[in-house]
Amino acid sequence: PTLRTAPAVRGRLSFPAKRAARFLIFGRYAMTVHESKRNESELEFYDNAVELRIAVLRLMRSPDVVPKSSRFMLALPTADAARSMVNNIVRGMEFFPNSEANVEARKRYYTLAIADCRIIQEDIKCMKRLLGNVRASAFEEVTAMIAREIDLLKRQRKNVRVRGREQ
Repeated sequence: PTLRTAPAVRGRLSFPAKRAARFLIFGRYAMTVHESKRNESELEFYDNAVELRIAVLRLMRSPDVVPKSSRFMLALPTADAARSMVNNIVRGMEFFPNSEANVEARKRYYTLAIADCRIIQEDIKCMKRLLGNVRASAFEEVTAMIAREIDLLKRQRKNVRVRGREQ
């Protein structure tokens, strides 16, 4: 595709029009924040957790990964751990960190979510060893998502501090 530019306009343009003319590329706005200053959104750990839960459910539902005869024993606990992980994140987010008690509660729930991620990892290891005939590549995406989620949760837990004291 060719680079699309805004047509030349005489006179004064408002700031949004100048910005649109300057940054409209391939039908989308270009990123205006310098790459070194970009960071994750505040809720990326939550969004990633929801995507991880969906990926785990899809994987456990697949007959190529978990045969129907083993689904109750293997897939159900793993899916439940994924659900518990998201629930612990939601519970932790309910505590606004305006007191030490709320900070500790939020950190505790984030720690429980990390533990749920570890449980999912252990369940996947067990499946690989028990079933044996499953392609290792079937678990690669979920394994990478788990590692990312643990990293995001640890960062989020580390950054929980008291904000605005109770009245």
